[in-house]
Amino acid sequence: MNAFDERVMWKVDKMKAKTESIRDVFGVPDTEYVIQDYRCSYRKIDTNNKQQSVSGKMYITQNYVLFEGKKGITKEAIAFYRIQGASRSKHYGLGTAIEIDTESGLYFFTSFLHREEAFFLIQYLLQYQPTYASITDAQVDVSDNNNNENEVDKELDYTFKELGLEGLDIEEEKEEEEDNGRWSTFIDTVGNATVDDYEKVDLDTTKKAVQIAKDIREVNAYTIENLEKQDEILDNIYHNTKETKNNIERSDRVIDGISSWTGQVKNAVTPDLYKNGVKRKDNDNKIKVKANIYFTDIPILIKHPSDSFEPAVLRFADDNLYCVDLIAGKKIKPYIYDYDKIRSIVIRARHQHLDIRFNDNKDRFRCMSSFVQGITNEVILRTRSSQVSVIFEPGTKQFQYGSLELRGQSTCGSRTNDISKGFSSSSKNGFYTLQQNKQNVKTSQILNRAPEEVIADLDENDEDIDILIDVLADVKNSTNAINVSLEDSNKKIDKTLKNVHKARDKLHKDNYRAKRLN
Repeated sequence: MNAFDERVMWKVDKMKAKTESIRDVFGVPDTEYVIQDYRCSYRKIDTNNKQQSVSGKMYITQNYVLFEGKKGITKEAIAFYRIQGASRSKHYGLGTAIEIDTESGLYFFTSFLHREEAFFLIQYLLQYQPTYASITDAQVDVSDNNNNENEVDKELDYTFKELGLEGLDIEEEKEEEEDNGRWSTFIDTVGNATVDDYEKVDLDTTKKAVQIAKDIREVNAYTIENLEKQDEILDNIYHNTKETKNNIERSDRVIDGISSWTGQVKNAVTPDLYKNGVKRKDNDNKIKVKANIYFTDIPILIKHPSDSFEPAVLRFADDNLYCVDLIAGKKIKPYIYDYDKIRSIVIRARHQHLDIRFNDNKDRFRCMSSFVQGITNEVILRTRSSQVSVIFEPGTKQFQYGSLELRGQSTCGSRTNDISKGFSSSSKNGFYTLQQNKQNVKTSQILNRAPEEVIADLDENDEDIDILIDVLADVKNSTNAINVSLEDSNKKIDKTLKNVHKARDKLHKDNYRAKRLN
């Protein structure tokens, strides 16, 4: 009995039909699924070297941009690896076209009703290939996908499904993997290896790096201490120049009263603004160094209530997740959510789409991402056990989640290092690390069959690397604070010089006037 409602099944059948159609028409691999399709026209050159516009539909899959003209006369298949760039263009003065540049020439598509949405999706997939990872010897969340929602069956590890091993017990599969297959010889070799068979773990280099980083941190701390003292001295100098300027202004007022009767009248009818001197401002010269903040950023396309796309970063912080604007680097309202409010994640029948749903049953966050596994895994890791149910709609790719070992592996899918076309330059391999994250998995967990002495060295090395990451983050934060302090000091020096120049000019003028009175 199907547990999903008619609307979901209608979408499932619709996406299935589109996917089967493009596989049949274009002969693309069975691993390709339609993500979105758009009505548009393709402008091509006919046999008489004349431009011809063909109406049809563009289909976008994980690895292809496909176009099928009406009646199937025109067919074009453009693999993403062939695309050198994509840009918005105009057609008859209207901004409804997209131009795709490949090594073999240009493809010009026009008459889009949703040009921006299609462009953002092409740009995104051009940079970020849909990525999934699987692990075998790790603790993975295999809880009920639905908890109390829709009564959907428990998820299967997608690796079992692809291998045709549905229904096999995990322990039986592990045993079979250990005893048979092409990896058995390698496993036996690793299991029987001695300390001498392993390359010696280089602990000295890591410890030296840690010590160098600590030395730099101490130098920065000493620099900050001296900058704070210097800042206090600059404040005193600035105040003194303002006092000097105030005294000169007051003497100028006195000379006005002595030199003429009009000056006496002016002094009599106007208040003396300079008699009380200059009040000193109590400035806090303490240089503020930001604390280390660790978060995970994953590039996405926000799907707004209007179904339009917006490129963004989904940031997983300590207490909540939120979307970040790629240009301004600021939070995008209203897409800010607390972890304890999340009820479920739905992997949608429209491929590479997911919903995050909340306890109030009213709000939901929708996005398209090449890293649906990474997003799911991160939510599960950051919420309470069994709090969030994961629901796979029929026909979707099932995957593992709930493992530290999957973090990072499931978010490495960049097709190119050139990420200058609309996404943040802080991206690396499709996985954003604006602040360096600590290691989440010990190396010894991967090489768990190694001798105890090797495992001990690996664990010690991992601890040193975590210390190094923390110290380097401190160095980065203190260096940024020093740079900010130096900029502020330069501004104070500029203001002080302006006051000095003004006071000097005024003093010369008053000296000249005083001499004339004699």
